[in-house]
Amino acid sequence: MGKKKLRDKFRSLRQGLSSEEVADKSLEICRAVSNLQVWKEAASVLLYMAHENEVDPRFLLDMAWDREIKTYLPRCRADAPGCMDLVRVRGGHELQKGMYGITEPAPELCADENCFPDAAIVPGLAFGFDGYRLGRGGGYYDRFIDRLRAAKSKSVCIGLAYRFQLVETAPRDEWDRPVDAIATEEGIFWV
Repeated sequence: MGKKKLRDKFRSLRQGLSSEEVADKSLEICRAVSNLQVWKEAASVLLYMAHENEVDPRFLLDMAWDREIKTYLPRCRADAPGCMDLVRVRGGHELQKGMYGITEPAPELCADENCFPDAAIVPGLAFGFDGYRLGRGGGYYDRFIDRLRAAKSKSVCIGLAYRFQLVETAPRDEWDRPVDAIATEEGIFWV
């Protein structure tokens, strides 16, 4: 099955979840991540704002803000399709709706070009057990992960997914980049 058909399939499955299921499963997944040593020791983290029934990392976001961890969120670049800036955010008052209707850091906040977070939490439509992810198709997170790897960063990339989003192997192209682990409501799967 090609990427487009898989995207449609997993988008549909995800949209079929009730708001209660999303909240319950998201909390389970976030609790599993919060118990990881990399999360406990992180001085800086990258998170995302959930959209269209994605696993919601809000529990982790609130925890990071409470612990005063340097917390970054992505902001898509209108002038550079497929590219996103990482912006330090200190609270919800610094967020607004951005491109694609996704909540992101306000445009007046400066991007951090040298951001290599200890833990990078990323979304996806599907993940293979080999760590490769199927995203929305823009390549935003693949470029980000590639930048981390090129800089020989020690960042640990963790994909958040519902268990039904795990597949044996996700289709991939030469530009696709894997995560280090996938967190689901059934536990953490290390690559």
